[in-house]
Amino acid sequence: MENQTKIEIQLNQITLLIKGLCLLDVFFVSIVTDTTQNKLTRHEYSLEYFYNAVIMLLVTVALINFMYRENKKAMNLLVGSIFIVFSEVVQMAYFYVAEINILNVLCSVFLILAFLFFYLQANLPVLKERLN
Repeated sequence: MENQTKIEIQLNQITLLIKGLCLLDVFFVSIVTDTTQNKLTRHEYSLEYFYNAVIMLLVTVALINFMYRENKKAMNLLVGSIFIVFSEVVQMAYFYVAEINILNVLCSVFLILAFLFFYLQANLPVLKERLN
């Protein structure tokens, strides 16, 4: 009976965490995509919104994966996903706010780092152990 209560509490905490992350995703996607609202057509804006939502979903899934597994493979996936988000935000700033060349270079560096971490993640064996 006591074991079942602990499991229910953990499930409630996980559900609350996922709902909170989804709420933050919607907020972030709305804020970031609103920077393009005046420069894009309705169709392009919708596509940009969907693309940003997919990118944020990637980060959310990578974060939940890391919290569950806590190993190097999950950490590399999370860091790579975060670099993808940084790259996209800097790229949006370059395209829609100010065409400063350093922003384009920074976007490229973040993208290269993201794929480096994805490459490292793909080459690690799947282990059941945690970092701790």
